[in-house]
Amino acid sequence: MEPGAIPETYSLGQNYPNPFNPTTTISFGIPGDAILTIKLYNILGKEIAVWAENQTYQGGWYEYTFNADALASGVYYYRMQAQSLSSGTKYSNIKKMMVIR
Repeated sequence: MEPGAIPETYSLGQNYPNPFNPTTTISFGIPGDAILTIKLYNILGKEIAVWAENQTYQGGWYEYTFNADALASGVYYYRMQAQSLSSGTKYSNIKKMMVIR
């Protein structure tokens, strides 16, 4: 992942560190302009947080730092959904992360 580089495909990285307390970093790559949604869910599938919802992102690499101070220990899932603005191609991926207190 080079600064300023454009990825060839969509990518959702595993958060680091994992498990974590209280902050973690999530990286993702977008090959071109896209509408993006990234949400966090608990183990029961309840939406816990929205990091991006139907927001337009330009192609490139991104990092998001998440602070879990308000969350209890446990397993959580984050999901990225994207749709290319040029081709309409859709992408979806889910990763698991763990908060430890």
